[in-house]
Amino acid sequence: MKKAVALILIIGTLFPLLHSCKKYEDGPLISFRGKEKRLTGVWDLTESSSDSGAVPDSLVCNTLTFGHQVTGGTFSCTGTGGLGDFAQGRWYWSDTKEFVTTAVASTLLYIGMLHISNQWRIKRLKMHELWLEAQSGSTTYLFKYEKREE
Repeated sequence: MKKAVALILIIGTLFPLLHSCKKYEDGPLISFRGKEKRLTGVWDLTESSSDSGAVPDSLVCNTLTFGHQVTGGTFSCTGTGGLGDFAQGRWYWSDTKEFVTTAVASTLLYIGMLHISNQWRIKRLKMHELWLEAQSGSTTYLFKYEKREE
């Protein structure tokens, strides 16, 4: 009888814990590293898409950099390679940490995906994989990134 009660208590404790671990729609199911640790670093674009077809180069950030919140939460975006195709500012979590919001010094510095939105839903956040989604009008954009090895 004691074993059955212990088993029920263990299952009853683990089920809500595992259920709450999956924060992002496309994963991961569970991670032992914090969200900020997974997000900070340099990310290189691997794929971009939208539900209305191909994404123009002018709406692409080839490289994203997220700095630690402790050091001020710096953010930068490098576009497709033209002069002045670089923006930097700060990034912030939403209350639920499902969104990341960016703020640049001037709207004149909006390049790449910053033209679409300054708030991105995190669809997937693994140590080496980041998927960001944003809505602009009736179009949904998805950008997939891979973390650069340090």
